[in-house]
Amino acid sequence: MYNFVITIVIFVDTGLTNKILMFMSLIIIFIAGAINSAIERFVDFVTLEYNELAGKAKDVESSIVFKHFSLCYGMVYCVI
Repeated sequence: MYNFVITIVIFVDTGLTNKILMFMSLIIIFIAGAINSAIERFVDFVTLEYNELAGKAKDVESSIVFKHFSLCYGMVYCVI
């Protein structure tokens, strides 16, 4: 996925604004993934036993990452 967006940013003949928007959407995915990993590590650090609220927190953060992936694909599709 990342290679696809980076290739489009470099080789597709679009304006500088479109290239910046595509690159920023890719950066947002990296940030969302890092936050997702941080929340999962923190929840695992706080409690080792199963907790329903901890599972819901992980699910919500995973859905946020998925929405950012969808946003990135939508951005690339609109630019192309």
